[in-house]
This record gives sequence, structure tokens and C-alpha cells, in this order.
Amino acid sequence: MEYPRAPGISFIRRWSFALAVTTAVAAAQPAVSRNGVRNAASLFPASRQSSPVARAARLNLRGAGFGSDTRVTIAGLASPLLSRTEHELELLVPAAAPLGDTVLTVHSAGKTSAPQPIRITASAIGLYTKNGEGWGPAKNDPQGRRLTLQATGAAATPPPEIWIGGKPARFLAAGPAKDGIQPLAIEIPTGAPEGCYVPVIARQGGTWSNTVTIAVTRQPGACTLPAALPFAQWKGKPSAVVFVTRSQIEASTGRTRIADEAGAAFLRPGPNDTLGRPVLVPPIGTCTAYLTGNGPEISLAGSFAALLMAALAGDAWDVAPKLSIIQGGWLHSIPRIPGAPGRYRSSLSPDRGAPPGPLSLDKGAFTISGPDGRGPLNIPLPAPAAFTCSNCGGLTEVDRTRPLTLHWSGTQPSITMAIILASSDTEAFTQGSALCLVPAAAGQFTIPTSALVHMPVSPQASGLISLVALANQPSTFVYPGAERTAAGSVYIYTRETRFR
Repeated sequence: MEYPRAPGISFIRRWSFALAVTTAVAAAQPAVSRNGVRNAASLFPASRQSSPVARAARLNLRGAGFGSDTRVTIAGLASPLLSRTEHELELLVPAAAPLGDTVLTVHSAGKTSAPQPIRITASAIGLYTKNGEGWGPAKNDPQGRRLTLQATGAAATPPPEIWIGGKPARFLAAGPAKDGIQPLAIEIPTGAPEGCYVPVIARQGGTWSNTVTIAVTRQPGACTLPAALPFAQWKGKPSAVVFVTRSQIEASTGRTRIADEAGAAFLRPGPNDTLGRPVLVPPIGTCTAYLTGNGPEISLAGSFAALLMAALAGDAWDVAPKLSIIQGGWLHSIPRIPGAPGRYRSSLSPDRGAPPGPLSLDKGAFTISGPDGRGPLNIPLPAPAAFTCSNCGGLTEVDRTRPLTLHWSGTQPSITMAIILASSDTEAFTQGSALCLVPAAAGQFTIPTSALVHMPVSPQASGLISLVALANQPSTFVYPGAERTAAGSVYIYTRETRFR
């Protein structure tokens, strides 16, 4: 199912699953796709700058022309091959590979691929996840406060540093590696925050792993999620979400624009439906991060509505051809997204620029109702309340190797601030993003280096910093057949920047 992208600065874009082979491939000619050399656990694409590969680590290799006689060499040394298809290989970096810059080459049917530049280091940890995509719940073996993570690319010394929910965890032991996969036993710190998706990240030898998540609870029963994002735990429940947003967007050129939007989703998620990454929400006061290359892409989509639509899972529930937003005698249609029954979205200020007169949401409170103001849906909501980011205007560049502190004011006390970071390098075909949650009443938050370090950086990279004000307890409403509902007015501040 495809969703149309809103115009303007890109805010969350859907991933393409295309295998982008960078060279034309003749019959039986082996070739490696762009970013096709990846850590088999994190799926971070190997690069000399930010994602090296470790001796004895397990690699995933994508491309074409991998015949039955395929072999791979790294620095001229044979790499043990673990599995093969015509388009994908799993292999080990030779334990004796020399440290430093070198090349990987694929050989098949008497032909050789173009050499792939990589950097070999003593350690470059990747953590395995249950979904096999390098993000989300970790592939682990929890036993009380002891946790065993499955990893590749760890060195014998020094011991890896591991953080759980931003708190240092005690490293206990590393088990023997089998086919490049090694168990790492750690102790969950007593101060770790509780939640369903508590972020876990490791560092060894100056190289950071991918971020994975675990569930942390101190009382018997299910884990809990921040109430500001209730739809993250609506699996198996017929659900409805209705919202309006006002976005203040500051471009790198200094130009500011305002965009108003309305959206809704009516869905029947199954018990096993997988939620998208934007709703794998960390506990309050923590951050989770992602980096992707050739695979399910996280990038910034056209709007907050597009982000939410891509994240929610479930079968379509087509309640009406359109909805309506009403303010006094003014009525605006919210049409169904073409090809996406049960999902609705509309710009309320399509020609924003600097038009005369008040904008849609400047008119104050409004009501979202059924088509033409009729039907069982009748939700009164206030206009989104504005706030100010006091130091965002000067963030034309962000140093991804240092923590970043943001300051804001003017928020209501009953608000959770969601901080969304994203960066893309279209030339290298990599994208990174991070999500942090913090009580808005704090007025500031320091984003740790672990959430910034994997943001792509290059002359072509562009990125965004967004602050999203979310009600701690979103409004609910009654709709026939819906077991879970949420409605709200959301104010979003976005600053266009670049990461270096």
C-alpha cells in the first residue's frame, strides 16, 4: 500500500526495498549492490568512515551473480562462506585480516566483482534483533536481571561498554562464537527505566553498535508505554486515531513557513501485526536510534500524518468516503487517502506562503465529524498550542560526535516532548533517525552521542530536528466498533539542518 507524500520539506519517507546494484551485471558477472556489504547483525553498511567491520565478524553481502562456485576474498584472504543465494551471501571476515583499509572482492564463474572498499578493525559490534532487520526488540535470553545478547564483531578485549536506557550495564562475560555469532552476558542496571522498548547500545574500541530494545519491568505483568503515544500498544484492538497538526518549519535558508493538516486512521490490527519504527517508543528521558542502507528505509516523511500512517498497522476500516472539519460556518473535507481505505489526510493550508487573512487553525476550536458534518463522529478539539525552541534557530550544523542540548519554552505542563532527528545521504543511500521522549516541563534535553553518531554525514546529507508536543493523556471519543480511540491537537517545530 502506498501513501502520497505531502509537499514541502521531507518529514518521513517510506523505504524502498529495491536492490540497487550499482553496475550493469552481465550473465554470471558477480556484482555487489550499493551498501551491499553489511554487518550481519546491525545491517549497518560497511564504510571506511563510520562503519568498519571486525575480524571474525559475520557479514551479509547483497548483489547479483553469486553462482554455486562463489568465493569471497578480503585483503586477498579467503573468507569462510556460511550461506549463499544468487543475490545474498553470509560470510566471515578472516580472523587474520590485516587492520586498516582494504577491499572485499567476489569471485564467481571465473569473473570478479569490482573491489569494495572496507576498513578492518579489531571490534565493530552488531547486535541481533528478533526481526532480523537490525532494529527493534533484541534477540536475547533474559534471566531475571541477567541478559544475554547475541552479537557479532566483538573483540576479546577491552570488554564492551553497554548502556540500557542510558544507564551503564555491567558486562559479565562473552561466550564462545559460533559462525561469527557470540553471546554477551550483561546485568541490567537497577536504575534502568521501565518500558516495553528500552534502548540498548554497545561500544567497544570507539565503535558504536546499533540500538536494540528490551522490555524492562519491576512488577509482574505487561510492560508499559508512555501514555502520550497510546496507539503503540493497540495490537488486536479495532482502533481510531484523529488529529490536527500545525507545523512551524524553518529552512536552512532562514525562511519559515507554517503548515496545517488534519488526519485520521481507522484500523483493525491483528494480534501479530508489527508496528512501524516510529512507535517503538523509548521510556521518558531516553532515546532510540536507527541507521539503514539497502533495506526498509527510515527517512523523514512528508508530514506528521504520513509518519503516523506508515507506523500504524492493521486492516483498513473504511468508515466513510471522507471526513469533515468544521469551524462555525466553515467546513473543510478530509478525503480518504487514494488506495488506502480507512486512512484520511488533508492539508488545511495548501497555499501557505504568506496568504492574507487567518489560516485554518487560527480560527480557534474546531470539530471533526463525519462526511458533510453528519455521522457518528463528532470530536471537538482546540487548535494546537504553540511553543518556542530557543536555540534551534542557530542549529545550521550538528556535530554528531558530541551531545546536543535543546531548549524550549511556552509548553503546557501536561505535555510530553518528542524529539525526532533524521539525516539522509542520498548519494550513499543511507538514512538515520532517532526518537527521544522527555517531559516538556523540563524545558531542555541533552541528546546523547549514541543517538547522533550514526546520522549520515556527507556534503549531500541533509537532516531535520523536530520537536513534537504530545498530550500526556490524549482525548478519547466514542465511535461504533472502536475499542481504542485517541484524538489530539499537535504542534510541531522543525529545523532543517545537517549533521557533520
